[in-house]
Amino acid sequence: MRFKVSISTSTVSNLKHPDKHKLRATMIRLRQQGKSYRQIGNSLGIHWTRVSQILKT
Repeated sequence: MRFKVSISTSTVSNLKHPDKHKLRATMIRLRQQGKSYRQIGNSLGIHWTRVSQILKT
């Protein structure tokens, strides 16, 4: 029997953005260009609150 198991959210995120340091650097660059958290999140495919969390660390 085969069961269909969904991929966890963290795995999906790791597949989209394997290099977290590069992702944060991209967020910082976009923020310096005047982009909002929502705009950054939309362009990177993550929730805007996560953008906020990452940039505050």
